[in-house]
Amino acid sequence: MSVQVVKIMMMVLAAVAFGMAGCGGGGGASTPAVVNTNTYSTAKILPLTATGTTTFTLTGSDSSGGSWSGSVQMRGDGSTVFEGQNVSKVSQLVALTLAGGSTASSTVASYYKSDGLLYKSVYSGSVSGTAVQTNSATMPATFKVGDFASGPSLSLNLNGTTDSVTTTYQVFDAGNGNARVVSTLTYQVANYSATTEYIISPSGDALSLKMILYYPSLNKTVTLNGTR
Repeated sequence: MSVQVVKIMMMVLAAVAFGMAGCGGGGGASTPAVVNTNTYSTAKILPLTATGTTTFTLTGSDSSGGSWSGSVQMRGDGSTVFEGQNVSKVSQLVALTLAGGSTASSTVASYYKSDGLLYKSVYSGSVSGTAVQTNSATMPATFKVGDFASGPSLSLNLNGTTDSVTTTYQVFDAGNGNARVVSTLTYQVANYSATTEYIISPSGDALSLKMILYYPSLNKTVTLNGTR
């Protein structure tokens, strides 16, 4: 299996698993004037109750001319007990293929405590390992255009490599009553980043996603677009 596919997969998995895990927050003096005053629920984009599966088909390219394809599936599994903890489980399944190369696929099972903090995420498949939250940032019940915040800080141990990740979020108007939620994950050791953009409808559904993944050691930027 291609090393670069697995490395990009690591970033996609983290972007999917944590791209919405703390969005929202307070505004500030530098926030532009807001016309869209809708309030958006986070219940569908980070489902802590049992839900159906949301699937995105991925297509994209990289800065070296490569073509990428794949899929993302997300669902809420509801309440369960994990490692003796009463938690809510959220599952993601990601498959990613580099044209002319190889395919990687992995699942992430994330377990959230009743206060909204991430207890642990468990990765399996082409990428395996764990992630735990190291700060107290949680997802609010709702968010609005103009919100921005720092999200979860994470300690990752994936495929034998450890790193620390910080997240930030900002919410923009996307037109037609929709919101564009932008999250950025920054890796402190590897010095790469993943930006995820979700378009969210007034009813809280994720309509589309976009990921921009920058990996300095590969000298590569990968852009992926997801449609339902």
